[in-house]
Amino acid sequence: MSVEFVDVSLSYRSAAAGRGLRHRSAPDAGTGAPATAAGNGLEHVNFRADDGGFLGIMGRTGSGKSTLLRLAAGLLAPDEGRVLVDGRDINARAGRGRRWLRREMGFVFQFPENQLFETTVFKEVAFGMRHLGFPRDEIGANARRAIELMGFDFDAVKNVSPLGLSGGQKRRVAIAAALASKPKTLLLDEPIAGLDPAGREKFLELLGRLNDAGTTILMVSHNSDAVCDAARRTLVLDGGRVCCDGPTAEVFADEGTLARHGIRPSQAGRIAALLRARGYDVPRETVTRGAIFDVLKDIRAGRLTPAAGGAGSKEAR
Repeated sequence: MSVEFVDVSLSYRSAAAGRGLRHRSAPDAGTGAPATAAGNGLEHVNFRADDGGFLGIMGRTGSGKSTLLRLAAGLLAPDEGRVLVDGRDINARAGRGRRWLRREMGFVFQFPENQLFETTVFKEVAFGMRHLGFPRDEIGANARRAIELMGFDFDAVKNVSPLGLSGGQKRRVAIAAALASKPKTLLLDEPIAGLDPAGREKFLELLGRLNDAGTTILMVSHNSDAVCDAARRTLVLDGGRVCCDGPTAEVFADEGTLARHGIRPSQAGRIAALLRARGYDVPRETVTRGAIFDVLKDIRAGRLTPAAGGAGSKEAR
């Protein structure tokens, strides 16, 4: 599903007061989490995440990233502008409600302890599907699949309380709950925070497979390496405004602009910059691990050599 913001604004005061928030006595059926007020607003935000796209969302703490995801999920309503999902204004008064949105969109909040509430891992992962009316056998099969996708032994954890798990395990359960209904769009707020390196790698590989299969993904992260390796496009927010929006390699190639908005280059980008300083002709768009590995292979094989007079050349030593 495509997600589009058209001149969307939401003031901090509106978000903090909960104006436009969908109040519920129970957690949201699509996410398994209570709707909570966003901490920071947005100002005249325009962007489009295409159907089947992977959008990385970055910015300083407090720049409005989480607010953007909550608006996309319909948990907040904008003061101005329109939020369109598959071309439909999700806040329009005329329409058929949000049940379709809950079924087709999965949300993982930044803090899993605010999202988990059920007595067992199985009930947690199955919660949204039960409230959306999935058949019983489909609930069981989908829950098992999602739990195992996140690296758990289903039989070992299905009756365990999610609240007693470690922080990384809680996050994996929250992600499983979002994946269980096989949503067409995933909204992920810092999903790899708290995961160990192996878990982070496996999760990013899973996201890649889901995206290749057509799932639209919007992922907030402070991790430049993850965004560069996973996201096709990157949106950078600062002070509630969009300051960069484009193909990820092009966004990260502009190191000066990223630095002004508090974004660090990826490790691959830093290695590429060091190589350029030593006279190697490495494109600025070399920001992923795969791209820098290819460069290093070329250097080792002698296919790429520093320019005459460069810091790495014989003339300079």
